[in-house]
Parts: sequence; structure tokens; C-alpha cells
Amino acid sequence: MRLLPRCALLGITVASAARALGAQEADSATVRVGTLMLSVQPLADGSVALTVRRDGRRRADSFDADSVTLWLDLSVTLFGPDDDQVRRGNVISSRRSGPMLGRATRVTVEQEGSAIKRSFSIGDVATELDRVAFDTLARVLTRAADHARTLAHRERAIACATGDEERAAPQAEPFLEFQVDRLPIPYPGSLVPRVPRALLHDGARGEVLTQFIVDSTGLVRPQSLTVLSSSDTASVSAVRDAVFAARFLPARLCGRPVAVVMQKQFSFRADVK
Repeated sequence: MRLLPRCALLGITVASAARALGAQEADSATVRVGTLMLSVQPLADGSVALTVRRDGRRRADSFDADSVTLWLDLSVTLFGPDDDQVRRGNVISSRRSGPMLGRATRVTVEQEGSAIKRSFSIGDVATELDRVAFDTLARVLTRAADHARTLAHRERAIACATGDEERAAPQAEPFLEFQVDRLPIPYPGSLVPRVPRALLHDGARGEVLTQFIVDSTGLVRPQSLTVLSSSDTASVSAVRDAVFAARFLPARLCGRPVAVVMQKQFSFRADVK
């Protein structure tokens, strides 16, 4: 994640930085996804505004930039090996919904016999979604989220440089990743899970996606750990032990240590010869 260091503001006026910020805010995009016209707008508070239109109907949603990558990673799992199971006739009928993005945005897959139908929707406005359309959606949302983070960093850097901490940190801790100047840095050898015994054979893999809070002292709040997805229970146990034992240099905002919500993907495999 690219951050704008405070020193980057030296030599330019706050007014000129603000003008540059305003120019960046105008960068929106409109694309066709399936039968929908989809518009995205990155905003200076680090959020993304999303609007879809079809047949005179319009629906809108908004969400923070850090949620986009996680949502795409979880939604893309709806395009996977289950297709082969359906084609072999092992699935008669089912319906699964991916995670919600914002208040009403999601991907849904319906299986009926050998037929597979995926859809993207905001509320009651939906379109069928194939992998090409999903990739277009992912590309547009990822670009908007990256841009929103850049805008938020610039806005915060201006506020820090002028001593306006209330503007730099308009909410109570913990902050989201895009809202701080520096993310927590794990101590050397920290946050490295041991390979579980159950995976000690060639080619075995463990995958765990987590979310947790690192407080202003560099410790993980024990009750904050959430496992968002995992490949197996043994991997989850190993990751929990590593997270709870981890120590960090805390995140910083305007030069002071703060608590932040982190998302971390753990991937490991055993290679036994």
C-alpha cells in the first residue's frame, strides 16, 4: 500500500495540495457489466461510491476501500471447482451468496441440475455475471479503491501538516488500514505460523484469511481475531497461536501510535523430502 509521507508536503502549500486533491476526486469511471451500466467514484474519505442503472432504475451503494479486495477474494471463490461437480450431476439444486459489500452489493450463484447461473446485484437490480464480466468488475473496483486510498492519504497528510488531528482522525480508534500513515510492522520472526502436523506431507497447503486489531502498544487484542475463511481447522489453530503471540511496531497516525484493524492472509505448505 503506497503512503504519502508527511515530508512530501514540504515545499508545497496546503492550498496547492488541496487543489490537487480536488482534481483527483473527479476521476470516476463508467463501464458496462452484463446488462448494467456501472459507475464508480473514489472519494477523499477513503470510500468508493457505486451506482448501477438499468431500464430507468438506479441503485447506489458505498463502502470503504479496504473492503473491496477482501470482497473480491471471497466472491471469486464462487467461480471454481463446484462447476465440475455440477456438470457430473452431483449437485441437484443449490443457491449460494457471496459476502455483502457495503449495504446491498453481492454476487450470487444458483445451481439447478447441470445449469449454473451467477448474478451481480445491488439490491433488486441485478445482471447475470460470467467470469469475463466479473474480471471487468474486479478491475474497475480495484482501481477505484486504490485511488480512494491515495485521496485519503493526501487528505490526511494535509490535516497532519496543519495540526488538524480531528480532520486527520475523524473517528475513534481502531482505524482501518487506509486511514493510518504507517501500518503495524511485525517484529522479526513474528506472525509466522508453524506448519500443522496434519499438513506434513508433500504438496499439503494451508490457507487462512484473518482480521484482527493491533492496539497502540503493538499487541493483538485477543477478542478481535476473526477467521474470515480457511482451508482446514489445523491451519486455523496454527494461525491463531501465531497471531496471539505476535508483537508489532504499532501503526502511526500524525506521528502517534494508534490501534488499527488489519486483514492478513496466511499461506503455507509443507515440503517433505
